[in-house]
Amino acid sequence: MQKYLDTSPIDERHYIIDKAASELFIETFEIKDLEHHEAYYVENEFCINLKFGEDVSRSNVRRSLDYFTILTLQSGLKMTAMPYQEILYGQYDLSRVTVRIFSEETLLIYWSFDFIDHETDFYENMALDMTDRKMNGEKFAPLISSMMPIDPSIKSIKVVKPFKPYVICLKFK
Repeated sequence: MQKYLDTSPIDERHYIIDKAASELFIETFEIKDLEHHEAYYVENEFCINLKFGEDVSRSNVRRSLDYFTILTLQSGLKMTAMPYQEILYGQYDLSRVTVRIFSEETLLIYWSFDFIDHETDFYENMALDMTDRKMNGEKFAPLISSMMPIDPSIKSIKVVKPFKPYVICLKFK
């Protein structure tokens, strides 16, 4: 997880001030409960950090990822009001955009898009327990009951739905 945190010196970061960002996150993307956000560029990378409390909801994370998708992957679509959009359409020579989503001070999601190679890098911290990621155990009861006898050291199995699509995670205790 350490490699996904920004270790660039603070004095090398160029912070962007968007006075309308807080309001736009709420009104345009319905991202509620955002405790803090900051945006800056360092060298040719634009970084956005979104910080929520420890009880961050799945809908807030999902909407934050939707914002990032529109900001980067659909950069040809210029919305009239979007937080920090000027940085991508301005005079900056950027080759990468990165969003980091935190729950308290713990990194929950890292997603980066490289405009030159058209590649993404995605990380989700599955060690962070979130109520909204748990799935209905009844649907998976046959699978769980068939797995329990395989190893007597397994005490329980939780089924978790990450934010990455088409993925299900099984957590063994």
